[in-house]
Amino acid sequence: MSNNNLLEQFALAIKKFEGWFGPCIKFPKGTISYQNNNPGNLRWSRFQTGKNQGFAVFKTYNDGWKALIWDITLKAQGKTRTSLGPSSTLYDFFSVWAPGSDGNKPRQYAENVAKHIGISPNTTLREIYEPKKDIEPIRNLDDLEKENLELKRHINDLELEFSECQSKLDHYKKAFQIERNNVDKKPDYTIPEILTMLLKAILRRKEQ
Repeated sequence: MSNNNLLEQFALAIKKFEGWFGPCIKFPKGTISYQNNNPGNLRWSRFQTGKNQGFAVFKTYNDGWKALIWDITLKAQGKTRTSLGPSSTLYDFFSVWAPGSDGNKPRQYAENVAKHIGISPNTTLREIYEPKKDIEPIRNLDDLEKENLELKRHINDLELEFSECQSKLDHYKKAFQIERNNVDKKPDYTIPEILTMLLKAILRRKEQ
């Protein structure tokens, strides 16, 4: 873990906007970033153990996090094959990190990250890597509390969605069983017969 708080917040913002989150209803196995232990969705890293869907795979999340910090640091120091260096701005950084040629919106990405950590998108990588004492992200308790409430609402929405799906499933399972009891019982049913019974059960329930 780096001792540079601004660098870490910059990396955390990238992790957020790259869509790193664990298993949920929409992504039962978590996002690709989560599955690959790759919070920055790096395409390549010297620390990777393999690749999955075009992205680097790391043995542990901690390895992926260190790789993200390392990659940002090298770009900030001008030690990569890109044109990035200490004087590059966030606009410059994200034009390389998420190029428009790949269908991304680098300018919007830069502005979203900058807003998230409370700095200007014209901030240089030198200021990210070696922040001056007077450069502090504009993050107060109100901002953190707001984010916490948004996260809680997101979790509640997911729980409600899951509960609703479970309720509907139970509802139609009962309807299907009633419909099945209304027809001649057989050891096996063909797929068309099962679909017909299910459709009748759904229509009958909707009419009630």
